[in-house]
Amino acid sequence: MTLEKARDIIIQAVNHSERRQIITILKHQPTRYTAILGETGLTTAKLNYQLNELHLLIEKTPDGEYILTELGKRASNILDNINQNLEGDIELSPIVEDTSREKLRKNVNRIFAGVMIAYSLVPLSLTYVYFAYPEVNLPPWFIALTYVLIGAFLVGMNFMRKAFPHILNRLYELIAHLFKGR
Repeated sequence: MTLEKARDIIIQAVNHSERRQIITILKHQPTRYTAILGETGLTTAKLNYQLNELHLLIEKTPDGEYILTELGKRASNILDNINQNLEGDIELSPIVEDTSREKLRKNVNRIFAGVMIAYSLVPLSLTYVYFAYPEVNLPPWFIALTYVLIGAFLVGMNFMRKAFPHILNRLYELIAHLFKGR
């Protein structure tokens, strides 16, 4: 096997989370198929596929256990080296936090915009009914009170959006979850 072929095989393996997990499991000791299945939580079809993809990095012993080949051990060492290097000087949390903050901001703004539009329609609808259908006899004080209450609610929501964005984010995630049907 050439150096380039070995490099490609290892890169393909460590580039996939399920394969990395299998390599990590086999790093410690020979392991049976059912144990790998249990530890990874994969379906049998997925595990069979991943084991097949790792065929040059793992092998099955006569006892029916899976072990790492020499190339598999090198892949495991490379994974360990990557993990050790990432634990050192590199600062990963701001990258994650910036992404989370941006997602949070977008979700909060979406829920705020949706609530603002929905609640603004109530007093506007009442105003329309008051002028278009005078026979309904809607009292003007009721319409004015609706504008005041909805306005106060929206000011409060805007305060929540700035002071407690995580609450609105949870509301957004709940609504998204309900609409996705999960």
